[in-house]
Amino acid sequence: MSPAPEDPFGQEIAALTRRGGVHHRRDTILWLMMGIFPMIMSTTVINVAIPDIKAYFNATHLEVQVLSSAFLAAMTVALLLSAGVIGKLGVRRTFRALISGFMLTSLIGALLPPEGLIGLAVIRVAQGFLTGTAQAVAMLVIISNFPAALRGRAISLYGLGITMSPILGPFVGGVLTSWIGWQSIFVFSLPLCALSWFKAAQRLPTGAPADLPRTVRGLPALWLSAFVTGLAGAFLLWLRQPLWGGCFALLAVLGLLLFCLDQIKHRQQQVLNFSLLRLPGVFAANVISFAYGFGLFGTTYLLPVYLQDLGGWQSWQAGVALLPGGVMLGVMLYVGGMMTDRYSMRWTLLIGLLGFTLSNAAFLGFFHPIHLGWFVAVTILGRVGLGLTIPSLNAGVTQVAPEQYASTATVIVNFFRSMGGSVGVGAVGLLLEFGARPDKAQGLAKILSYQSAFLALTLSFLPALLAWFWMRPAGLPKPATR
Repeated sequence: MSPAPEDPFGQEIAALTRRGGVHHRRDTILWLMMGIFPMIMSTTVINVAIPDIKAYFNATHLEVQVLSSAFLAAMTVALLLSAGVIGKLGVRRTFRALISGFMLTSLIGALLPPEGLIGLAVIRVAQGFLTGTAQAVAMLVIISNFPAALRGRAISLYGLGITMSPILGPFVGGVLTSWIGWQSIFVFSLPLCALSWFKAAQRLPTGAPADLPRTVRGLPALWLSAFVTGLAGAFLLWLRQPLWGGCFALLAVLGLLLFCLDQIKHRQQQVLNFSLLRLPGVFAANVISFAYGFGLFGTTYLLPVYLQDLGGWQSWQAGVALLPGGVMLGVMLYVGGMMTDRYSMRWTLLIGLLGFTLSNAAFLGFFHPIHLGWFVAVTILGRVGLGLTIPSLNAGVTQVAPEQYASTATVIVNFFRSMGGSVGVGAVGLLLEFGARPDKAQGLAKILSYQSAFLALTLSFLPALLAWFWMRPAGLPKPATR
């Protein structure tokens, strides 16, 4: 819906459009995306560099996976709190603060000494917050700048970029790590972000829509921050300082529990409406969404490490091997959307879930040597499954939830997907740590640890397959009887 003429934010958007000329909308989005895409790519670009980062910091699998899991958790938190931040600072100041913060943390991350693993974890948490808020800014700018007739196309193009950015991350990270070093994955985004800071920010409004809150509620922000801090600290300290690791794990559990209780208590100011989980269809959708995040980000972390650690491949070779599956994921997101519209949401979803489950099961029997053709074929099968799952799930949750709560149900699904990703990466790191043995049985232990990781990813989709039976569109309400 277009902003009302008397709305100050709408007036500012109209004035910027007149001043920017015919191509104002197109140029605004292009320059905006130039800064935001590298931020989103940082979700996965680091995964191919994990073996190099482990060696540089003398870290364990359990410690280094926090660079991915804590990033995802922080990004989720930021998505939930971003409305208040944008409302308080305005769109332009928020965007410039995000880009500046990302550039600064990237530069610091590239310059850290070998004893700076905790510092790098803190940087990744900060970048997760920045990236999550940046995604909210991008969607707000698109909705504000484009009329309703063009908005769907603009969001689709943005969604394609959002999808392709993390898909290309392992390839870009592999090439940069092999040619320059792992530090380059932090530095390559600086020129793009700098251009976006100058070019895009001047096209953005200084204000914010009237319906956004002008403050961020302190308690939910505190509880969510405690959850992310506890999650990162638990993984970093669990092995070397178990007492402190346990304390951080307790902090993460308490933070998430208190956040959920706060949302249930303050129904008029809640970020997430957890009462919707009482509906069988919505609960089933979130079980599937959690499994999807667990599988997607778990394999995105595991596969490049598997190729390099067990297969002895170079980082650029791992990046190239992962590229066909990533491209197929992008293609199948489009195909899955068409299948969901044309055929059945439920059957498209089932095909997707089965495809990913079979892909992970295929890894259980073949470990050494790793053949490129076999690896590409199996990963493509898994990405086809994931590509069919998410469009049907997004469509399905709007069908199983009451119409007036469809948007809220979608937000909850995204929350559980990101949480599943964070837990999935953590579980993979924990299982791989069991294979790090100094004795002669290290080779066998390493193979068993990778088998355990792929088995966990396979089993994680069994609850999703069970939940599929409850993913049925809600029927029409029964007429009232006298």
